[in-house]
Amino acid sequence: MSTQKAPKHATLFNALDGLLSLVVLALAGYYIEYFYSVIEKGNANGKWGLVALMFLGMALAQGIRIYLAQGKHRLDVLRHTVYAVVFLVCAGLILLSRQSADNAVLTIDAYTRDIHFRIVAWLYEASLVFSRVLTILRDRTRRSTLINVALIAVIVVLMWQMEMISMILFIAWQCVAHVGTIAFARIDMPTLKKIVRKTYAAEILFGIVLLIVAFSLVFPYLEEGITTFNDALWYCFAIVTTIGFGDYSAVTPLGRLLSVILGVYGIIVVALITSIIVNFYGEMKSVDDDDK
Repeated sequence: MSTQKAPKHATLFNALDGLLSLVVLALAGYYIEYFYSVIEKGNANGKWGLVALMFLGMALAQGIRIYLAQGKHRLDVLRHTVYAVVFLVCAGLILLSRQSADNAVLTIDAYTRDIHFRIVAWLYEASLVFSRVLTILRDRTRRSTLINVALIAVIVVLMWQMEMISMILFIAWQCVAHVGTIAFARIDMPTLKKIVRKTYAAEILFGIVLLIVAFSLVFPYLEEGITTFNDALWYCFAIVTTIGFGDYSAVTPLGRLLSVILGVYGIIVVALITSIIVNFYGEMKSVDDDDK
């Protein structure tokens, strides 16, 4: 494993990677909405050009990740390279089928076009499985092996009879997960663990979760406008976070009293945890500065 430094302008490229994931997610959402609308009208043809753009965007994102993988494990570079090649092939097959569907220069019958789409689905599934295998080889730990074997099983089961629409939904979820990974990548996990361990933040959060669940079990029996546990859970969450969506409200005296108790407790806990984290990070930063 190489110990080279991270590539220059890594933050910028991470931002571009996240932006590409958002673009792919937007294209997936638009295609899915369009697909369902044309099905209602009796027309099963989708906008395959959008799907091809999705794969081109994903291939470009993999190119960025290949650059960012410099100095890391070689298997990471191999994984992103395989992804990039697969996505480019998928985009080419879809563009080829789109041309034939639009009566352009190339003429491909419906059966061949269906074969193209099946190949795209198989290639995509194979790339996902191959990626998990490479992760197992890279980490070589029992935990990683168990997790990735379970993921491979889920991928195979979910995508055994994969259609284009289900594959795009899968891609959309991947984009959401990747954007979340980029958003939280700057959090210093060792420091966060120290905060949780030394400030009893986990116990405080567990206490407020218990209170929310307990109150959510009571509200459906007190309030006519809150009929289910899910609605009560949503209402309690809005109170604790002081968001106040306004879609649910308590009208009975006991319900309002419980709401006040939950709201005051939530304000205290949120303020307490926020101050603890800020102060702890300040102390850690001072220690780091003194060590330099």
